[in-house]
Amino acid sequence: MIRIRGAVHVHSDYSYDCNVPLREIRLLAERRRLSFIVQTEHSNHMTSELYARYREEVLSYCTPRFLFVPGIEYASADNRIHILVFGLDVFWEDLNLFPSGRLLDLLDRVRAAGGISILAHPERADVIDALPERCFSAIDCIEVWNGKTDRWGPSPRSLALLRRLRKAGVSKPGTAGLDLHRVQSSSSVGIELDEMPASQEALVDCIRRGRFSLFFGPLRWNVRDAGRTSYWTAVGLRWALQKAQRIKAASRGLICNR
Repeated sequence: MIRIRGAVHVHSDYSYDCNVPLREIRLLAERRRLSFIVQTEHSNHMTSELYARYREEVLSYCTPRFLFVPGIEYASADNRIHILVFGLDVFWEDLNLFPSGRLLDLLDRVRAAGGISILAHPERADVIDALPERCFSAIDCIEVWNGKTDRWGPSPRSLALLRRLRKAGVSKPGTAGLDLHRVQSSSSVGIELDEMPASQEALVDCIRRGRFSLFFGPLRWNVRDAGRTSYWTAVGLRWALQKAQRIKAASRGLICNR
């Protein structure tokens, strides 16, 4: 069966902390055989005018076999809460660095406009503990594996959060985000679909309904249930990958000291 792979949570030089042009992101997609990419540029210095130019450039790279989606990573004023938003053709300047108290305002706007919201890297700055409980009902998805923050494995705390929410009757899909800022250091993390989405709207619907799997390199993982097995798989995988990285670093040190 042919699987459709793509990356979510990608930055370019439209973000203040990245200097990678969009054309290089497109080439990276070709090299990694990705069928779609969701850009999520930082909101910090974004304006409506800049967003219009950015959106136009992103869409210019779309083809029948490749879907390029423009999105925004809205940040709170204290830089603690980050929300990935896409599936919209508008940027809200009044929320580019939103006060924490206006998080629900952002989430409600996204939902009303037909877009999708994803809580980014929940382990960063203890975001899980910072969010009021009612916000988890308004958020569409939770990023359980971030290629920059989590890097070597999915976040056990994020998976535990999904499990707790599910027990409370609030089921949320767990996504994987590449969080690309530099091409050279990016890992192969993303989501995998059963078929190519025909449009941005189709991709949004697929992610919102949890109709995807996560992938890390050649590995494919269905995290939809986020149960006890998924949690301990995450703990074990992260431990194994971190240990392999330490062994690799130690080997390099021995070679350099010879």
